[in-house]
Amino acid sequence: MRTERKKRPSDASRLDALESRLDAIEARLVGDDATARERRRTAIGVDVDLLERLAARDADGEIGGAILYAGAVRVGTRRYAWHREHAARDLIEGIDPEALAPALFALANPVRLRIVLTLARGARTGAEITETADAGSTGQLYHHLGELLRAGVLAQPRRGVYEIATPALVPVLAMAAAALDLRAP
Repeated sequence: MRTERKKRPSDASRLDALESRLDAIEARLVGDDATARERRRTAIGVDVDLLERLAARDADGEIGGAILYAGAVRVGTRRYAWHREHAARDLIEGIDPEALAPALFALANPVRLRIVLTLARGARTGAEITETADAGSTGQLYHHLGELLRAGVLAQPRRGVYEIATPALVPVLAMAAAALDLRAP
C-alpha cells in the first residue's frame, strides 16, 4: 500500500499567507489613531495627548514646552488639590533666583523637611513636633519653624500650633517627588 504525501503549498503561497497574517497583526496593533494613542498611553502610563499639548506650547520660539504639576491629597478629613502649568520659557528666562531661594532653602534642610512631613499629617504643637520630627532643641525647632513660616510653607492657625499652609502641601510634595526623580538612575 502506498501512502499519500501531503502536498506542500508552494513557497510563494506560503509567503502570501505569512504576509496576510502579518498585515492582520499590524492592523490589530496599530488600529486607528485614537486606539493607537490609547495603547501608547496605557503602555507607558502617560497621557500622550497631554504631553503633546505641553510640547506644542510656544513651539515657534527657541524655548518651547511647558511644565505641569498637579496633585490631589487627602489627609484625614482635609483635602488638598493643586494644578499649575508654567511655560518652559518663563521658567528658564523669567525666574528670579532671589525669589525662589527662600522656599528652596527652607525645604533643603533635612530637619525642616522632617517637620514639614510631620505636619503633612495634620497640625501639631511645637512640643508634638519636637517629639515626632527629631527637630533638636526648642531653640533649634523655633528657628526651623521661623524659616518655614517665612517661606510660606507653614501657617500658624493659633499660638503654638503649626500646620502646612493650605496652598503649600501639593507643591511641597511635588518638589519632594521631583527630588526623588532627580536621584533616580
